[in-house]
Amino acid sequence: MVTSNLSMEQLDVKGSIVVSQENEVGRKIIEFLPNQGQKITFYAAQCQPFEVEVSEFVTGGVEYQMHIVRETNVPTETVVESTSSNNNVIVPITINDITYGNMIFVKGGTFSMGSNDSDASDDEKPVHSITLSDYYIGETEVTQGLWKVVMGNNPSCFKNGDNYPVDSVSWNDCQNFIKKLNKLTGKTFRLPTEAEWEYAAKGGENSKGYQYSGSNNLSEVAWYGCWSNDKNRTITEETTKPVKMKKPNELGLYDMSGNVYEWCSDRYKSGYYANSPSSNPHGALLGISCVLRGGAWFYPTRQCRVSNRGYNNPYERSNHLGLRLVLVP
Repeated sequence: MVTSNLSMEQLDVKGSIVVSQENEVGRKIIEFLPNQGQKITFYAAQCQPFEVEVSEFVTGGVEYQMHIVRETNVPTETVVESTSSNNNVIVPITINDITYGNMIFVKGGTFSMGSNDSDASDDEKPVHSITLSDYYIGETEVTQGLWKVVMGNNPSCFKNGDNYPVDSVSWNDCQNFIKKLNKLTGKTFRLPTEAEWEYAAKGGENSKGYQYSGSNNLSEVAWYGCWSNDKNRTITEETTKPVKMKKPNELGLYDMSGNVYEWCSDRYKSGYYANSPSSNPHGALLGISCVLRGGAWFYPTRQCRVSNRGYNNPYERSNHLGLRLVLVP
């Protein structure tokens, strides 16, 4: 049995929560908890679920002593299992009869995650085999137009138009957005796992092994490099660019390299790859930060590689942070 001091956030009656984790021993923030002695199962974002028992309860307070009594390898959400042989299925994101983007079907499969390239960081190693089930992923990053219709506001630093990616959103903001989007559409959207993101960025079953998402020539597929010395950089002014302006990758996905960094559901842990499950991994159970993927408008080429791993605190907002959705039918 593992004992942790936990304080958590946004526990709902269905047993799923969105957590803001502050340290390696499992400190979290929450609005409410069940009565003393009650046993529940809760879910740490897209990480693995585990059962906890309340041993101390302070009315009106925020600190609770809880014990992890069981861990399980069951994913928090079932990854799409599709019998379709068509990997070009498109599902529109429609609200009030207006379409705000498309979700592209990704046929599951087995791929090599990580990199041993000379540019690879230690946290991209070891290269390991991962098998994923089918899923849908956003054709583009979530746009300002979609964010506004769901949330009623636009947090972006670069308010240049509805077809620009939303920026300046935290991981926690993304969870609130997704919860409202699901209520509006009746569908089950979420952030991609890190493995789902990398598999899609590499082109899934259609992968040609490119270093960047869709090409070995980063200028063909990405807006990047404003603050770099790269003579081939595609951004010289400090701003994002409209989605779908560059070449898509093998699956028809745009801007998976560059434009804005994209939050993933996983908690970040540098040595996670060495112990990652081989099937549908959901990231480390504990970790201070959440994973970011894809590079952004001001980053150099190295950060835009499909295997590169970024991370930040889940409450961090910045003009290079955005998101892409996964759909669970």
